[in-house]
Amino acid sequence: MCHGADGSGNTAMGRSMKLKDLRAAEVQAMTDDQLYEVIAKGKGKMPGYEKSLGADTCRQLVAYVREMGKKK
Repeated sequence: MCHGADGSGNTAMGRSMKLKDLRAAEVQAMTDDQLYEVIAKGKGKMPGYEKSLGADTCRQLVAYVREMGKKK
């Protein structure tokens, strides 16, 4: 909903919140632990998802973000 299916952030919410493109070098340069922390605990306006999705799903999302980086 926020970053969009392709991770670009090119959604109404993404544009209004000026979200980063998950495929961008800046995001892809983050370590897996850093990405996990953002997904699980949140950062800035982004909520954390660890409580609602669980730690395993958050780790799977890190892998998914990595796959997005390969498709740009």
